[in-house]
Order: sequence, then structure tokens, then C-alpha cells
Amino acid sequence: MEELLANLITIAEAARQKSCTRQTIYRAMKTGKLNSKSVAGRNLVMCDEAFNVMPGLKSSEPALKRSVMELEKAVAELRSALQEIKERVEKLEKKGEMVTKVRRR
Repeated sequence: MEELLANLITIAEAARQKSCTRQTIYRAMKTGKLNSKSVAGRNLVMCDEAFNVMPGLKSSEPALKRSVMELEKAVAELRSALQEIKERVEKLEKKGEMVTKVRRR
């Protein structure tokens, strides 16, 4: 019994290992591509030959590229906003108006 339990992993862990969603794992179990066992009311995936030969179905590379692009866009927007603030401060200083310096952390 212990040997059987040692070869079982959760749906979430199977999805992490295969770089796919939990729904993909559930679909593979439903269609018979993956073997599973129900233990104490929980479905667990068997780490057998079927699991080992199942390819990782999703690449995380496109999502990472999107995240990098979004971060680069946010940085550009922050730089633009900072430049606008600097220009406003310079205008106020030229007019002789009081400007308090902000400490950098």
C-alpha cells in the first residue's frame, strides 16, 4: 500500500510537473491518457509510464515574454511620469516658488 501511495501525486503537482493546467490533467485522466486513483475522496495521479511519457503541453515562454513586455511598458510609463515631475519642479524653481526636496529611500 505504501509503495502505491509513494507513486501518487496531486492534480496540482502533476500540472506543475507537466507545465500545464489542472484542467488539462483532469482531461487526460478522463480520456484515459493518465491513470489515477481516488484516495480518501481525492483524485491522485499515478506517476507511472503514462505520466512519464505525457509531454508537457504548455510552454510558459509566451507568458513570460508577455510579462516582460508589460513590465517594460510600465517602466517606460514610470520614467515618463518621473520626467514630467522633474520638469514641473524645475519650472517652479525658476519661478522662485518654494519646493521641498523629497528624500530618496
